[in-house]
Amino acid sequence: MGATRHPRCATSPSALPSRAALAEQEALLAAHRRFTRPMRSEDEVWQAVAEAALDVVRAAHGASVALPEGDDLVCHGAAGSIEAGTRFRRNPSLSGRCLEEGRPLLMADGFNDPRANTAINRAKGIRSAIAVPFPLRGRFVGVLRLISPKADAFTERDSALAQILAGIIGTGLSSLGEQRALMAARESDAKQQLMADAVPHILWQADAEGRVDFLNRRWAEVTGIPADHALQAQPWLELLHPEDRQAVADAWMAASRKGCEFRVTYRQRDAKGCFRWMVNIGLPYREPGTGRITRWFGSTVDVHDEMQGREQVRRLNAELERVVAERTLERDQIWMSSTDLLCVASVQGQMLALNPAWTRTLGWPVESLIDQPFMDYVHSEDHERTSQAMEGLRRGQAQFHFVNRYRHQDGSWRWLSWNANPVEERIFATARDITAEKDHEELLQQLEDQLRQSQKMEAVGQLTGGLAHDFNNLLTGVIGSLDLLEARLQRGRLEDLDRFILAARGAAERAASLTHRLMAFSRRQTLDPRPVRADELVLGMEELVRRTVGPGIRVEVARGDAPWGTLCDPNQLENALLNLCINARDAMPQGGRLRISTANLSLEGRGAQLVRLTPGDYVVMRVADTGTGMPPEVLARAFDPFFTTKPIGQGTGLGLSMVYGFARQSGGEVSIESRPGQGTAISLFLPRHDVDRADVTVPAPVPVLEPAPGPFSVLVVDDEPTVRLLAREVLQEMGCSVDEASEAGAAFAMLQSGRAFDLLVTDVGLPGGMNGRQLADAARVLQPELKILFITGYAEEAALREGSLGRDMEILAKPFNVEALHRRLSALLEAEDR
Repeated sequence: MGATRHPRCATSPSALPSRAALAEQEALLAAHRRFTRPMRSEDEVWQAVAEAALDVVRAAHGASVALPEGDDLVCHGAAGSIEAGTRFRRNPSLSGRCLEEGRPLLMADGFNDPRANTAINRAKGIRSAIAVPFPLRGRFVGVLRLISPKADAFTERDSALAQILAGIIGTGLSSLGEQRALMAARESDAKQQLMADAVPHILWQADAEGRVDFLNRRWAEVTGIPADHALQAQPWLELLHPEDRQAVADAWMAASRKGCEFRVTYRQRDAKGCFRWMVNIGLPYREPGTGRITRWFGSTVDVHDEMQGREQVRRLNAELERVVAERTLERDQIWMSSTDLLCVASVQGQMLALNPAWTRTLGWPVESLIDQPFMDYVHSEDHERTSQAMEGLRRGQAQFHFVNRYRHQDGSWRWLSWNANPVEERIFATARDITAEKDHEELLQQLEDQLRQSQKMEAVGQLTGGLAHDFNNLLTGVIGSLDLLEARLQRGRLEDLDRFILAARGAAERAASLTHRLMAFSRRQTLDPRPVRADELVLGMEELVRRTVGPGIRVEVARGDAPWGTLCDPNQLENALLNLCINARDAMPQGGRLRISTANLSLEGRGAQLVRLTPGDYVVMRVADTGTGMPPEVLARAFDPFFTTKPIGQGTGLGLSMVYGFARQSGGEVSIESRPGQGTAISLFLPRHDVDRADVTVPAPVPVLEPAPGPFSVLVVDDEPTVRLLAREVLQEMGCSVDEASEAGAAFAMLQSGRAFDLLVTDVGLPGGMNGRQLADAARVLQPELKILFITGYAEEAALREGSLGRDMEILAKPFNVEALHRRLSALLEAEDR
């Protein structure tokens, strides 16, 4: 539709009324006159075009100059119904198509023309439009745009008038460009003048014949003659010293003839009438292509002070020679008296000059060392390192703090610390005798070795004490279970014997587990890796963990979504989890929250480096508590073997070491986060292994014996279940009523409840922050007549070092058999009965 020619388009200019034609001509002339005047900016040009367009094309209701900005066209100049800054999409639009095709376009009906955005035209009420591109430096850069709300509002003549206006835009832009070029030239001249005036020397320019036509401000400051007067009078020779005029003239003639640099030194009269030494340098400028000299550029520098300083330099040279002689004497004195060994050697290794300190330090006369290869005096073990240092010196590399041993005349060796620097074919070196320092370092190293050995032995002692305690507990369970089994067999009581068999077997297996901890710490245990799902293993051990940590600690178990499997030894993974939970329990003596979670984790790049793992997929088992946390110095040693903060008998220091060793042996890693007062979180990373089902071993629950009536009420406290079982069985056989507790806090709560007990049977080393002796003392406060039996794996003196046994207190050392336990209990209870 936009391409259809309408009847109005056939109207020729001659057919218009003469008054309208005259008005158009006057409007065009006014626009032309306006564009021939200087304009300050493109925006002024655009606005003038838009306003002139409305005057020339009377059918237009709005006019603007649209310039492209990315995918849009923006109206930078606008008049009538168009607002400046209006932005519309370049495509589809009549103006965008005009700019792409580079030709004028006429739109008769904007509501239906496919070349335009009809939706926008309907919204803005644009029915007719003219779009004319205008060029700048050979390419189209914008569009003159006229619009009307009426359909078929513009004629071909209107389009022709718009094209004339587009041509006038070029005139305006050219005028603006000429004006800017003129301003740029003036600005360049001003900048050149300022730059020349800022130079502290006289700058000059001359034509090819040598007539000076430019001088900077420095000329007037030096000579007192204004630059414009000098350029007219050309008084150059008149200002020169009479003795220098001919030399200057000859130098200029020679430079002009040869076309080379003009350089001459002369005396010139200054503003005060005094002659000052000057250096004048001029360079010819050759016309490109022809090589003909067209101008000279030069500068004149005041060197009067320099010339006067030459005499002073001569005097200073004489003074310098005297000072050098004094310094040489001083250097010789330093050379002779220095305690450091000073040396000048060749790059081949011959000693050329040595100071007397060589004799004082090594005993050799200097004369016997000169011209000798110094390697002859170097210890054989240091030959290779010394040769490498010499190679570095030959390559020009200075050597600092290099240490080797030199042979003394008496056959002993001296440690020397060298600093050497190569200069051309010589090596200048100093050496200091550090034999005493080396002896001190060796002694210090011996002391440090002794200290480490002492610490190691202390750690081994701590380890063996902990192991002895644990094994005594386990052996007590084994021996006592076997004794009970034997007694029942002798009496013919065959029922319920499997309890004692299982108890003995469980104690033996836990003894093996303790050995596995030692092996895990050294990472030399034999693992049985199998496909495992960590989340299922955690669920299977949840009940055991709850009973192990006690009711005062809330246990939370969280499983990740779609958990991955891993390949490891499930038994060792159970041990690792149990160790972490026990550590968490011990860190929360007042109770708290223990959270066990499993998750999938993919590590890449920096994330893998932070936990010392290779990038890949990992299953993460995390055990977090709200306990006491660890200070930085304890955290730094948490995985160290034998290191523990627990009291003697409550830990071997191998728990976390076992976890670390197991993780590393399984291809994973362990990380620990802790802050004092905020708890601890330990994460166990194990490599991903795709499995259908995990082979998880769920620990069997520990048997719980029901209490039985008896004439005496006894409270048994021990962290070893087997020991509690044996004591309970013996006491029940004796007709006693028995209550149990696995740690001191729970036992003390029973005592505080008001229940009366006749006898307290307690281990000395108990978890939970209170040992057996402290529990007994607290119990005596509540029940003064309470009998006490201590059972322990330590010697009596070590176990009860805080004080001697009190009244009605007995001690039974582990391991013990049932008969010994029965005898000791009978003695205490008989005393109670009496």
